[in-house]
Amino acid sequence: MKESRSYQKGSVDKICLVHQTPGIHRTILAMPTGSGKTHTAMLYVARARKAGVKGVLFVVHRDELKQQVKAYDPDIIVENIQTLVSRETFPDAQLVIVDEAHHYAAEKWSALFAAYPNTRMLGLTATPVRADGRSLGSRGMWQRMVVGAQYPALVKAGHLVNCKVVRPDSYLGSNLAEKPVKAYLEHTPGEQGFVYVRYVEDAESLSGDFKIAGVTSEVIHGDLAMDERRARVQRFKDGKTTLLINVHCLTEGVDVPQASVCILARGCGHPSTYLQMTGRVLRPHASKSHATLIDLPGVSHLHGLPLIARDYSLEHGIRQAGDKSIS
Repeated sequence: MKESRSYQKGSVDKICLVHQTPGIHRTILAMPTGSGKTHTAMLYVARARKAGVKGVLFVVHRDELKQQVKAYDPDIIVENIQTLVSRETFPDAQLVIVDEAHHYAAEKWSALFAAYPNTRMLGLTATPVRADGRSLGSRGMWQRMVVGAQYPALVKAGHLVNCKVVRPDSYLGSNLAEKPVKAYLEHTPGEQGFVYVRYVEDAESLSGDFKIAGVTSEVIHGDLAMDERRARVQRFKDGKTTLLINVHCLTEGVDVPQASVCILARGCGHPSTYLQMTGRVLRPHASKSHATLIDLPGVSHLHGLPLIARDYSLEHGIRQAGDKSIS
């Protein structure tokens, strides 16, 4: 296991302290994208095993994370939540780790809580809030939250990169300040990154515009066959594709540290989606000194600049903690 950071070890201490409280056994760990939530969870698993805990289940909703978890600890049971719910069979476990824990307020996935009513659980998320406004602490789901790190401290320590923000003077709603191709060529020519649009038709048209401009791009959306989707992501990771144009995809769990540009060519009504999208380009890499957010509709006027500190709670989710940003 790679070397642990001080805030990761401190987060484990906080979680252990919370779980010593009688009746409290479900805790969410909130840490920004790129801060090492999986690594922190593995530290907690190691601590639990030393205390005699047997049978650890790690629940994911993307197959990509399975191999990553197994690489940390081959003895952990790793299951996809969709598989668990569909077959209605849940393995014996004394500790359950839940990735992207904010999704589990959904009716179908909340069956996990019914299957383990008194089992110790640790949920992981960068965005502890749901778009439907439902509290993550409602109906006896998550009981406590531990905030492991904040954006400014992570940038100061070099665990995330700074972020330059290009945006209009105000929020434009459904309008864009300029065309994505023009903005990309003006501000970040040649850099790898993600473009977010709302519709497949827009993505395909935009990909054609980038091709005319000499920029390689591919489109990712939910209706693609999984093998083709993985192939397009792999070509991007290999540097064969400059831009991935996304339609409701690649907001969670995609780790491409060399990617330095996030282009928002769509509105974004909820801070969780906004933070997941911008978080894709904040990981450090030898090839970049900073990331760039090209915010064409001015979404950051609604949700704050990417690197400001934020207040988190089970009740209200995410709020801006102030106006100052490292950006």
